[in-house]
Amino acid sequence: MIVARCVFKNQKTNTMETKATTDVKVISSGAGTKKRKELHGSVSVRSLSGTLGDKLDGATFYAYKMDFSCNISEEKFSSFVLLLETKLDGDVGNIEVELYLIAEFVRSSVSFSGLTNLDAKQMAKARCFQELMVNGLFGELFVKSSSGQKSFVLDTEESLWDLSNSYLLLPLESVEEGGQECVRINWTGIDSCVSAVEFLKQNAWLSSKQPESIDKNSSAHLEDSVVTKLDGNVIHLANRSVSVENLKGMVVVAIHTGKIYSILDAPSDTSGYYKKKWHRILLKYPEQPLLLLKQSHNPRNLLVNKGSGKKSSQPERIPPELLIGTDLRTDAMKSFYLLPSLMHRMESLMLASQLRQEIAHHTGELNIPSSVILEALTTVRCAERFSLQRLETLGDAVLKYAVSCHLFLEYPKKEEGPLTDHRSTIVGNPALHKFGVDRKLQRLEFLGDSVLDILITRYFYENHKDIGPKGLTNLRSASVNKNNFAFYTVRNNLHPHILHRSESLRDQISSFAKYVSGMSSMTLSPEIIIPWALGDLFESIVGAILIDSKLDLDEVWKVVEPLLSPIVTPEELELAPFRELKELCDSLGFLNKDYTKKGDSMHAEFTLQLEDVLLNGQGSGPNKTAAKGMAAHCLLEKLEAKGISSSYRKNHKPDQGSSDGNIRSSTFKQRF
Repeated sequence: MIVARCVFKNQKTNTMETKATTDVKVISSGAGTKKRKELHGSVSVRSLSGTLGDKLDGATFYAYKMDFSCNISEEKFSSFVLLLETKLDGDVGNIEVELYLIAEFVRSSVSFSGLTNLDAKQMAKARCFQELMVNGLFGELFVKSSSGQKSFVLDTEESLWDLSNSYLLLPLESVEEGGQECVRINWTGIDSCVSAVEFLKQNAWLSSKQPESIDKNSSAHLEDSVVTKLDGNVIHLANRSVSVENLKGMVVVAIHTGKIYSILDAPSDTSGYYKKKWHRILLKYPEQPLLLLKQSHNPRNLLVNKGSGKKSSQPERIPPELLIGTDLRTDAMKSFYLLPSLMHRMESLMLASQLRQEIAHHTGELNIPSSVILEALTTVRCAERFSLQRLETLGDAVLKYAVSCHLFLEYPKKEEGPLTDHRSTIVGNPALHKFGVDRKLQRLEFLGDSVLDILITRYFYENHKDIGPKGLTNLRSASVNKNNFAFYTVRNNLHPHILHRSESLRDQISSFAKYVSGMSSMTLSPEIIIPWALGDLFESIVGAILIDSKLDLDEVWKVVEPLLSPIVTPEELELAPFRELKELCDSLGFLNKDYTKKGDSMHAEFTLQLEDVLLNGQGSGPNKTAAKGMAAHCLLEKLEAKGISSSYRKNHKPDQGSSDGNIRSSTFKQRF
């Protein structure tokens, strides 16, 4: 919804367990165990995402009516409407939620009420209303800068809206139309709040100065400071005059603090409480009685019944002329304090519904209620009335049963002991944890690969306008590959953070990191084993940065470009030996390739028939890629001896990472 000071986020009711320590000891507790503290990422809720903050014209919304019914009949709460750009699933948009106040109980209900159209003016008013109420009740309207000066947060051209929380919450009112009672958006109250914002923009100087710096002649009004005789039935607020009988229950905004209150009463006798000044502010109507106000308070977790507790703080007393009056009443303000808890529950159900859709994409239709999925996501520490423990017990039994049946049929000759051991390796917490992490990393790796592709291609396109499509393709191919990404991972010291349980991978990473640290030039030998897990890690990190930046490619590039520097230029470009050889063979003739496996090594032999001679190149390596690279390099050397070479051929010498005399062929960044 609104950035920083305005987000409806009750941290005490967070669905995902986010508590973790910064000094996690990986060795002392294994993955998937309860002892291990893990940091969990946040997933954006697609149903709340939209373009509301950028919309300047009208729009059509899906409307969800929110009603509140208290167990104390005298306590009234205004209905609200939630406006979304996306329609919710039925078990998310039609729910009942019990909310627990200190001494009362409120049953809230949400129901879909059709489509609602807002024109451009109504959109602007609705945004302004929400910015005022959310900042005023749950944040700050006046913020202090580093220089000590205060400013009005709504007096800015910068958007306060976060597109990942793009929704409107507006008050409703009951009106009579055609002899029947109907419910509609309370535009009268919203308009008065918009006027209050405009008033604050014009009079923000009252709160932009510190008390000690306020001029002795400062007045709460912009007009003269003449003391006026009062009508006992009329109270003069900062922006209007109101009859005494209409004051009680009015929502007001203090012009000197930016706090929002509701008026409890106007005491008849406050003589002597203050004279002509209030906190060094010269008043125009010092004879007016102080108004008794109910203070705003921080949102609490109302989803759990914590029993009786302390009542709210004592009422505050403020001179009327320091208060901006609105047409909102106490019942609307009381409902606002219910909204964070209700929206938290709805957001959690939206996430559960979103997960259900993702699972159904792989398994087919899934008719599991969102509430059950939410229960399965909720840990004991989340301060909820439910947790995953009961479902965990059931799920453990289901997994054991399914795996036992599979193993019993798959291995008819195995005895109970081996079958039990095999089952434990499949359904144990470490194995299930690894399955979940691997699945997530694969998705991030998939995303990061495409992100790096578009970012690096865009960089070459914008910075090398004189090269054609083939040149762009060659630059991209020379830069976007697993080996390069593995090098970037080691060079930027990211490799110590990879989590794994493989001794062979650990040895490969250690060997490769040592090799890279000892390089004297920008070349790598094809015989060096480069752990692909390092390239996967780099891609996964980039994918995670994209998600964290809310798909902002420019922000991702600010982080990634320093990790990739220096980036190859067309002048430095040298193709991988095999690719270079293929391009040469397009004009020279047919290239014959033969691969054979010899023990743990691969052997490649290439032959090329020229007009006068048959050339051949051989190479061996730990894998096919290394072998063909060495064979291609050998053949390119023979072609160069005959005066045949491509424009990409440079005089780069491979790094002598070892002294075994083998051919070195791959130039880093350009030649993979």
